[in-house]
Amino acid sequence: MFIGIVALVLLFFAPILQIVLSELRVRNKIKLATGIIAILSLILGILISISATILLINNLPAGTKCITGEVGVAVLGIFITLITTPVIGLIYVLMYNSKHKKQSTI
Repeated sequence: MFIGIVALVLLFFAPILQIVLSELRVRNKIKLATGIIAILSLILGILISISATILLINNLPAGTKCITGEVGVAVLGIFITLITTPVIGLIYVLMYNSKHKKQSTI
């Protein structure tokens, strides 16, 4: 039971990391480009989803014949990553552009 909860929490690690890094980018605390943050989040999200699935499969009781639910965790995690990464990236690009808009002088 505990392993299942850990695996589900891991699925949201990459989007949360992307939000934190993007917020630091908007506040000029880090110099990473938003695209680099998005690519990092995408790769990390896919790797963590596969790792969470492996974690669940390794903790199955002996004699288990069907692992459809465990593989579904990988599909769900990759789906979450593929949906949230561009959305979060777009939101933070718009926030960055509105906050750092150059003032035009006449």
